[in-house]
Formats: sequence, structure tokens, C-alpha cells
Amino acid sequence: MVRSTADLYLIGVSMKYKDLLVEDLPSIGKIEKANVIKSGPPYPPEEVEQVKAIQSALEKLGYSVGNTGIDGKYGPRTTRAVRAFKKDFKINTPSDTMTDDDVSKLKSAKKLNKPSSTGNEQGGGAFDYGKAVPIDDLKPSKGNFDGKTSKAATIRYNNPGGMYPASWQKRFGGTQGGIIGGGHKIAMFPDMINGGAALFALLNGSMYVNKPVASAMRTWTGGNNTGSYIRYLRNNGIDTNEVVGNFLANKDAAVALASAMARWETGHPYPMGQDDWERAYRKANIG
Repeated sequence: MVRSTADLYLIGVSMKYKDLLVEDLPSIGKIEKANVIKSGPPYPPEEVEQVKAIQSALEKLGYSVGNTGIDGKYGPRTTRAVRAFKKDFKINTPSDTMTDDDVSKLKSAKKLNKPSSTGNEQGGGAFDYGKAVPIDDLKPSKGNFDGKTSKAATIRYNNPGGMYPASWQKRFGGTQGGIIGGGHKIAMFPDMINGGAALFALLNGSMYVNKPVASAMRTWTGGNNTGSYIRYLRNNGIDTNEVVGNFLANKDAAVALASAMARWETGHPYPMGQDDWERAYRKANIG
């Protein structure tokens, strides 16, 4: 039987190191398995520092990783930056992976005069979470808007997400609430802070956390007026291709998403300010 060059090499290695224990073999560099970092979620803790180094190198070359910055998470924004880098340097591996060879090329690359856009740049489709949080200056008291009392159920029930009652909501003081239009049930919360915390907690649950916002909204609405809901979120600066969990990992981003949802569910500005939403976020204890 004719042996390939690779076969002969491995036979030679096995003969040369025949007295070594199996656990010693990984130290032989030529037969180590190549390291591959893949985009998430999830985001393995052991890869955080490697991903931060990749993100830093991309930024230095002019490939923005977005407003979440050097966070050690190989998510959609970093994937877009990797895609632009690989396009410019004619690297054919997928944009959702970085091999050892890809990393070596990244480290040795020289900055181009006009690197390709990542889509993460300010004004280039990315959302500036710190500045564009869709919270209105108007902070009405007890649902009062310019002298007119809001009849929105989300306000009457302190439920910014218009959520159905569920047993897990008890930790936020949630009760069965009542029945609203169309015969739908709605949970009641003792105040809007607790209602907001419940909204964050629900988004952080297995039904939504690992889905892109657009997909999550299809589940959230049950297919009812979903297209309009998604367009509304996009028009308010929400990247609906981003994974919900990535929003929740960043306080400003989480507030941006939840407050935009509350405004849609209510039909007008929801009477919670930035401080209120941040208190709700802390109360939800995400992470």
C-alpha cells in the first residue's frame, strides 16, 4: 500500500516518540490542533482576552467593532469588522471564525488608506447607545400627558411590556392583573420600576436572549403586526439584527431596547425616565 507523505510523517513521529506517554504528545507543536475562535453567543470566558486582542487589532487597522468597544465578545459587530478585514486582505475563511493563521495575518497587517466600512461606524448604521437612548424629556406624573390622562394598559398596570401574568413575576411583585382589549390577560406590578425589571428579566429568558431582536419580536408579538413593530424599533435606532443578549449585556443598550418596546406597547412615550430604567435594570440583576 502506498503511504501519503502525511502518513509517513506521522509514522515517523510515532516511532521517534514511541516511549512518550499519550499526555505528552500535545506538546509536539507540529501535530497540535489549530485554534479556532468562533462568533457567539455564547462567549466562552476563556476566549475573552483573545477576542479583546483581535478587536484591538481591528480597531488599529481602522475596522470599527462598534460602540460596545473592546468587550471580549465575538458578536455581530466584531463579525462585521472581521468580514471587512478579510475582504480587504483577501482572506477566504468565514467571517464568523478566526483561525491562528487569520490572527497572525491580522497582527502583521498594515493599515490601508481606505479600509472597507464595517457598518459599525458612527452614522454608518450602528446605534450610539450612550447618546441615542429613546427616552423622551417629557416625564409625566401618574400617566398624565399635557393635561390628558393616558388610558394605556401598560401604564394602568405598571407593565411597560404589556406582559401576560406568569408565576416567575412574583419576585417583582407581579400579580394576575386583569383583562384588557381582545380578552388578553395582563400582569399587574406594584410600580413601574418592578414592571421594567420584569421586562428585562423576560428578555433575558431562554425564549428571547439568544435570538436577534427581529426574531425575538416575531415570538413576542405572536405574528401580530410584527413588521410594523420591527420597523419602529429600527427607526428608533435599534439594530434588529443584533442578538437580544448583547443588548442586555450593556446597560445603555438594554435601556434603549426596553424603552423603545414600552413606547410601542403604550402608543406614546412611557412615563419612565433614564434613571427609572436604570433602576429597573439593576433590579433585574442581569448577568
